[in-house]
Amino acid sequence: NTRAAYPIEYIPNAKIPCVGPHPKNVILLACDAFGVLPPVSKLTLPQTMYHFISGYTAL
Repeated sequence: NTRAAYPIEYIPNAKIPCVGPHPKNVILLACDAFGVLPPVSKLTLPQTMYHFISGYTAL
């Protein structure tokens, strides 16, 4: 699991300043080795916030 960061100016078609409206949909990719989440889940806002803030991943 590798992560990297670089300046936004390195992306040719980036809109600066990098702001926009709130998203209507959020896709949460999770490694769920224990099957806690179904393969496709429509979560409520509180459920989404909980799993996102928890950094949800099953080891």
